[in-house]
Amino acid sequence: MDTRNPAGGPAPRETLGTSTTVPPVLTAAGPRHAVLDLSGLTGSQHRGSACAFCDRPVSNDNAVDLGERRDADGVRIFPRAHPECVEAER
Repeated sequence: MDTRNPAGGPAPRETLGTSTTVPPVLTAAGPRHAVLDLSGLTGSQHRGSACAFCDRPVSNDNAVDLGERRDADGVRIFPRAHPECVEAER
């Protein structure tokens, strides 16, 4: 089974808690990470229909999949974000 994520780094670990690391994007300086606070996400952000950072709607055309997670209650969530929001959080 391949344990690498599409960005080329190790697969993100499933985390229970209020924050977790967004899968890395490789840059010339190495991987960069953004921290996503899971505690304040709305239902739309949990489902991935709204950006996990700015809460504006995302579409399949412009969404960055942040990977399936589990919130503090163990509920599976599927956050996504705009590419520019992910870069701003790094």
